[in-house]
Amino acid sequence: MHGFKTFLGVFGLMAATLIQSPAMADGGVRFEPLADAAVEDYRRAPSSGAALIDAWHQAADAAHPVSMAELIELPMMAHGLPGIAIFDFDGDGDLDVYATNGPDAANVLLSNQLEETGAIGFVDVARAAGVDAVDQDSFGTCAGDIDNDGDTDLIVLGRNEPNRLFENQGNGTFSEPAGHGLGGGDLSSSSCSLGDFDADGLLDVVIANAFDQDYSHPIFVEPYDLNQHNQLFFNAGGNRFDDVSAVSGIRDNGAFYAGRPGITWAVGAVDIDADGDTDIVFADDQAAIMPQRVCDAGIPAKCEDRALLHAFLNDGSGQFTDHPLTAGPAAASEWMGLAFGDLNCDRHVDLFATSFGDYGMGVMGMPYVGGSSSRWWLGDGSGEFSDPGVGALEATPFGWGAAIFDYDNDGDLDVHFHGGLHTGMGTISDNPGAMLRNVDCSGRFVADTDALVTDHTDRSVRALAVGDLNRDGFVDLVSAASVRLNPATPLVPTTLSYGSAYDQSAYFAPLMVPVTPPGDPDPRFAWMGLEAEQGDLMVELSSGDNGNGSVRVTLQGNAGLIPGAVVNREGIGALVSFTPQGGKTVTLPVVAGSSHASQHALERVFGLGGASTGTLEVLWPGGRRTVLHGVPAGPLTLPEVPCDVEIDLADFGAELSCEGEPRPGAGAGGALLRP
Repeated sequence: MHGFKTFLGVFGLMAATLIQSPAMADGGVRFEPLADAAVEDYRRAPSSGAALIDAWHQAADAAHPVSMAELIELPMMAHGLPGIAIFDFDGDGDLDVYATNGPDAANVLLSNQLEETGAIGFVDVARAAGVDAVDQDSFGTCAGDIDNDGDTDLIVLGRNEPNRLFENQGNGTFSEPAGHGLGGGDLSSSSCSLGDFDADGLLDVVIANAFDQDYSHPIFVEPYDLNQHNQLFFNAGGNRFDDVSAVSGIRDNGAFYAGRPGITWAVGAVDIDADGDTDIVFADDQAAIMPQRVCDAGIPAKCEDRALLHAFLNDGSGQFTDHPLTAGPAAASEWMGLAFGDLNCDRHVDLFATSFGDYGMGVMGMPYVGGSSSRWWLGDGSGEFSDPGVGALEATPFGWGAAIFDYDNDGDLDVHFHGGLHTGMGTISDNPGAMLRNVDCSGRFVADTDALVTDHTDRSVRALAVGDLNRDGFVDLVSAASVRLNPATPLVPTTLSYGSAYDQSAYFAPLMVPVTPPGDPDPRFAWMGLEAEQGDLMVELSSGDNGNGSVRVTLQGNAGLIPGAVVNREGIGALVSFTPQGGKTVTLPVVAGSSHASQHALERVFGLGGASTGTLEVLWPGGRRTVLHGVPAGPLTLPEVPCDVEIDLADFGAELSCEGEPRPGAGAGGALLRP
């Protein structure tokens, strides 16, 4: 306990100076691409199925045209599914970037040189660190301190092959512990997320699985039988995990397809009902099978959608019950990515889910079917969510990776998402990079089409992760594309017009040209000779120049360090709320993986707007609360205190003697006590 008191005292002295912030600005920042050799050297190697698609293209000339139906027999995601994780792997105080790659190509671990040189820049140290994974076709990734030893470990998922666990050795290198139990067999694992589901102080792992990527039938033909169940692994300590998927309840889909697996592209471990335990949210894909083709055997036949946003609510012990988050006509969609945060300043966790978008069917020359918006849902704090529609946006584009954060530091949370779909016929290129600005924390959004200097139309972006890479108090962007368009590829505009800011940027980039007359019942196509190029990695830095300040919050759990502490070392699963002086309260959960195949930095950045200080409140996993008043702009590390406590920053160095269980009258939702 003495060391814990000393830490508090030292930090209290360091944080005592208040910084005055200028007047608030709404928007007013731009994201510039970083010119960096290590970033620019990344190229996403295609998966093994790409060779089959290349051969199919080259054989399809005017004399031997092909049909769209032949796509069903080709592999899916043949150019891979890149993933990104942002975390400080070497403990030097700046954020590093990990990005996955395809077979026989090295994953990259970009070591941020900010601390060493004073300027942001990256060096790829993946091989030296032991995480290049050249022998794996790597998909998604997530990171967390699974052994509570003070450094962040790494999980890398595989395409039709086992997943891998890399234990951080604390010296800039990683090792793969034998028999860790996270392999998952030969499944295609898209995304992962970490949380302490059984409340033992150790991080567990939930993994979203899709289907065998060598085949497209799960997308076009068979709704269930070829899909792969999601998995849940409980941490047994010693870098070993036990598969509890079958007994935990996560396979008991209680909605439209009880007990049958969906196609899951994203998963998030988050406390959506603010009861102190960590729940699970899955994003499932309707894909190309319409509801009328998903029928049970009953008489009369019952035809329903196969894709929902599923919340599996935790009973506190790691047992889960399926609780579909969405209802009504927009409930089912091609859900692909997730982000969490309080969008309307009511202290409740809301979510943003990416989907096929409102233009995709049209730009592919198919009838628009509706119900495919990338959109947000508002939570009421009980696990129930309502549909506010997309409002003045009118329509939204295709989405994969997504993030909720305060991009302009004005005190409310905004949304950023990327997307695009590359197929054998062409690429949906309707998302140049979507930044949705929150209007006075109303949960209503407008498109900030000036926020990104780079137009990402020629990048089919899958992965998105965000974090303050240059430590200026503004959050930056990292994205990875599975492919880039050949520069000669034509962009065909959509004929759809909604009065949306995205109408003018919705394109389809064809790879095939029709050789049969319009209206032919069996249209045939020939290849244009323009194969897509390998995908790339991009870092975009916020200009950070609108005058708004921020507070950058890092949590420290103390399970195993002090008596009565129960929280994992990085505070994953906590709900963090911040109220700028005179402003509105916003809540951000600490989530280790939710964006499609990717993970944002764990530190939470809150905008101050025009305020100089604010109040921070943390609901820790397990239900205890800490409230800290008088928090100024700048970095703040807040340790877990083993009781409910409310203090002023000026008193943060006081000796706190509370241990064990919360004192009478305290607890989640109870009175907050001063020490």
